[in-house]
Amino acid sequence: LIGNVLVSSAFVGYIGGFSAHFREKLWRKEWVRDLLERDLPCASPDSIDPLALLTNTTQIIQMTNEGLPADRISLENGAIITSCTRWPLIIDPQEQGIRWLRQRYARRLSASEASKPGARPGSPVDDLSASPADSSAG
Repeated sequence: LIGNVLVSSAFVGYIGGFSAHFREKLWRKEWVRDLLERDLPCASPDSIDPLALLTNTTQIIQMTNEGLPADRISLENGAIITSCTRWPLIIDPQEQGIRWLRQRYARRLSASEASKPGARPGSPVDDLSASPADSSAG
């Protein structure tokens, strides 16, 4: 439905830089309310969940097996990253996400690091040549 897609798109595009509390307030209280006020077709307001719309159980299990913590905000961040065609803004104060990214994209990171002049293994992730969505098939 159009409303579900709008909430999911806005979630991927805009919500990565906010806290868990503000994220939920924004999509549940603001965006869904706006859909209803504009009479846009969507699932029942209580059933719209961007995480459920962007992922499935298999993808969540895969992300947690790759080292992503199983808490809601980490899974949301993982869903945002795997749904993007470019690198999104994600707040990661405990660096759990960066460890997951290194694990998930280790082969590409190794190839990218090896191709840079003066690169050394184990250096921080500065640039991966492809977007996260490109590797979801592999």
